[in-house]
Amino acid sequence: MRALLVPLRLVAFSALVVALLAPVAQAEPGTPPPNVAGTTGEPPPAWFTLGSRSGWFAYSSFCWTTTCVTFLSPARRTDLPNLVAKEGQTLRIHLAFAPKSVLVRVLATKRSYPLVATRDPSWRVRGSGVIIVEARGAKGSASYAARIVR
Repeated sequence: MRALLVPLRLVAFSALVVALLAPVAQAEPGTPPPNVAGTTGEPPPAWFTLGSRSGWFAYSSFCWTTTCVTFLSPARRTDLPNLVAKEGQTLRIHLAFAPKSVLVRVLATKRSYPLVATRDPSWRVRGSGVIIVEARGAKGSASYAARIVR
């Protein structure tokens, strides 16, 4: 019996290590993703998690594969998702492609915050207002928008 306990402990420890080191996959929100009417060349949609809440970012301007689209200024748009967040709270961004670069721009302050170029970067909320997530990938550049509210 003792000889069996050592291999079982090793298996349990190995499973724990794999679980801790494996990246945590974030499921997409349960609602349909946004799309851009009149085009089939938009970048993959991006979503966010903020605490226990999740949702889709709105598309903003992009050039992806063979399609370029310029949107109305995000500050004038009424279709942006409202993210209720406190300053310092962590916003997790989920991209469905491998980015070469990612940054968050805060329109009110005109500040940019470069992030680690991963599929799931995170950013600490700094104030309120419209934010733009800009990402560059192998197929082009994409930007996504949301409004931080208190």
